[in-house]
Amino acid sequence: MTPEEYNIVGNKLVHYGESFDSNPDAYLPLLHPALTKAGRPRVRQPYVVQKSKAYWQAQCSFGNLRVTGSVGELQTRIRTRNIARDAQIALEADEACKSARRPCLAHSSYGQES
Repeated sequence: MTPEEYNIVGNKLVHYGESFDSNPDAYLPLLHPALTKAGRPRVRQPYVVQKSKAYWQAQCSFGNLRVTGSVGELQTRIRTRNIARDAQIALEADEACKSARRPCLAHSSYGQES
């Protein structure tokens, strides 16, 4: 794979200044509070990293979803997306990276806070 082809693949994996994330569910806020075994809300709720609106717009655009609206609306669209599409994009990205023998761009922002 030539450097030009690698840049083309890399540009397909970046929208709104954010890279493709194969697991955006990790950043979605809980719909209901976490409960104890007794069924009461936990005192210490799990911490969820807050992501920017651009991040949610990028993840929606990768899934061919509408990118307009508030952060809450974008997160709702991500919850109802086709997860098989994410797996397909991640597989294509990994194959492109292997053929280029370079670090994979698809996971470059994974786990980083914004």
